[in-house]
Amino acid sequence: MLFQTLLTTTLLAASTSAAAVALPRAPTEGSSTTFRLSANVTRFDLSPSVQGQQLSLLVTGDDCALDLALLPRGNDFYQTPRDTLAVVSDSGEMGVVVTPGGTATVPSLNTVQARCGDASPGVAVAPDANAAGAVDLQFENGGWMACPREEGSETVVLRFRANGQRILAGCADVQLLPLCEEGSAAGEAIETTCYTGL
Repeated sequence: MLFQTLLTTTLLAASTSAAAVALPRAPTEGSSTTFRLSANVTRFDLSPSVQGQQLSLLVTGDDCALDLALLPRGNDFYQTPRDTLAVVSDSGEMGVVVTPGGTATVPSLNTVQARCGDASPGVAVAPDANAAGAVDLQFENGGWMACPREEGSETVVLRFRANGQRILAGCADVQLLPLCEEGSAAGEAIETTCYTGL
């Protein structure tokens, strides 16, 4: 009986600690008009890990519809007054486009993209009610997944899951934390809360 209690306690502790990966150090809030978006894995990390990887434009053949991928060094982003998120780009304003879909419980395989002259309203850096007030990328109260682009691929792309949808097998559940940058944004960038010291 004592052994069974100890085993149950150990398994519960292990599953609880595996549910969220701690940040490498305590972040400090700041603000900037430009920021990078860094992955904080909350469940089901990939191998190799995507912890700390940054959101980047992935060249796909069409310069005006680029998938967003997680790479060691990401692109700069900025928030617009139109409640959209844009990427600092030499090609003019490219907005972040999220295409939700799937069923009530299973998300679609749609990849989050950056597109010329287009953006999904509501994609914003804001306090996360589900993460003790952490500031991260939000859209329609859903979540983000880092997934291999296709089975066996080492390229990891960003996908969206709506509230109530599960995490796809083989994907990591991630928060996207804004890291303050000192760049300049073309267009109408607004001051955004972001982290320093991560």
